[in-house]
Amino acid sequence: MVDAGVAPARNTCPMGLVRLTALLLLGTTVCCCSRPKSGNGQQSAQANSSAASSVIGSAAAVASSAPSVAPKDLEPPVCKIQSKKVWTAGASKLAGLTEAILPDGRAAVGFAVGNMPSVLVVGADAQGALLKVSLGQSKRLVTQPKGGTRYLYRVTPVKVQGDSVSAFVDYEDKYKDKRRTVVCGPSDTDATRVLFDGIHYADQKDLTPEQQSKLFKVEGTTAIYSEVHTCRSFAHVETGETWILGSGLQGKKQPDGTIKWNTTFFVNAGSPSNDKHIHTTELKTVTTNTPDYEVPVSYRAKDGSLLVAARHANHLIVGFLDSSKSVRGEFASYAGFPTLPDIAPDGDDVVLSTSFAKGRGDFGLRALRVSSKDQKLPKQLRIVVTDQEQKESETDPAFVRDAKGQHWMAHIEGERGKGQLSLSPLNSEFRAIGRSYTVTEENEQATVARVIPMRDKGIMVVFLRNGEKSTELVSEEVHCEVKK
Repeated sequence: MVDAGVAPARNTCPMGLVRLTALLLLGTTVCCCSRPKSGNGQQSAQANSSAASSVIGSAAAVASSAPSVAPKDLEPPVCKIQSKKVWTAGASKLAGLTEAILPDGRAAVGFAVGNMPSVLVVGADAQGALLKVSLGQSKRLVTQPKGGTRYLYRVTPVKVQGDSVSAFVDYEDKYKDKRRTVVCGPSDTDATRVLFDGIHYADQKDLTPEQQSKLFKVEGTTAIYSEVHTCRSFAHVETGETWILGSGLQGKKQPDGTIKWNTTFFVNAGSPSNDKHIHTTELKTVTTNTPDYEVPVSYRAKDGSLLVAARHANHLIVGFLDSSKSVRGEFASYAGFPTLPDIAPDGDDVVLSTSFAKGRGDFGLRALRVSSKDQKLPKQLRIVVTDQEQKESETDPAFVRDAKGQHWMAHIEGERGKGQLSLSPLNSEFRAIGRSYTVTEENEQATVARVIPMRDKGIMVVFLRNGEKSTELVSEEVHCEVKK
């Protein structure tokens, strides 16, 4: 799922040599430069939900007592641009980017051109290719809905073998009569893992008792109604394991004839009937504004357990599932309105980062660290300190630890979806140890980015930017040294 809703900097190295229009593939360009961040930027970003306004000031309640500014004498890292390439135009902002590291060290990044799923496979020096996702016998995915509109949310690489790519694709078809078709699962078959095709309960008006009764199915001795609102697929390329996180509505008829309603957070690890509810919230009434478990993310540890997170009712909820996909311990809840979280490994630790609304159009970075061994969640999130000024709105972080063991946090500064992409060197406490390096230039407007550590000790940054006519998919590999 994509969460709907960067300060200009002066570059000190000539990047005009590597800028061409979309659809041209650039050659490898090497340039040594240090691009310190400017302090003048835009702060006019608009929050993607009115809910953000209701949690202004809550960020302070979830942050630790760490200082909010870094020392003023920090030097920017010296970064060598190993390669930069514009791969294609027409990339979908809604589908975003989903990355995986292949066994040979290359990066596979799922995205979409319009509503067609694709995967970029790229290695060092921008050596790679754009590959089409195998659609096989999937008639539903290749057929556009008649009388409806398709929204393709996510393309998740599962396996890359030569020029053949298999992936899971998540999408939704919306119709004028309120009907919804929600699909998550393999791209090459109609045997989907998660499927809802119907009209949500809240959109069905004036149901007769007979009509309502037909919506419920008897399971054991209980009549149950279930519907899916959202879902997102995940894959572990090394093992081939796939799973889906989703949110929906469930109603259970009680002996007295009343209905007990819950909004549900579920995981599917196999067949369509293999949904496990991992978190539920009781509802007093069912409305079209019933809060879902939005923008779910997960990370698979070596033992097969999962760290999962989602946004629910102006909170970030985080918890662990064991290898059987059952809840381990209790979920932690952090008050505030988070954007799409990011989860990445840091040795034996796992780092979760996100951005919280601080005001209308103003966001700040937050993070937590947890050991994948003891799996104890902290009571508070920490403020991520990327520079000595902290004036800019900062959103959409992506954490990475490079092959040299250095921590970095990529994020967008300034107006969300139109800002400048920066890369900040951090210590283990999420505090800057050098000024930010600006990946994009002044006239580039980044919308989303993923960062992948390369075996040659570089960092591959794959991002979407606003081109002259459409959104462009760009990769940039940088090799950075932090001045001590």
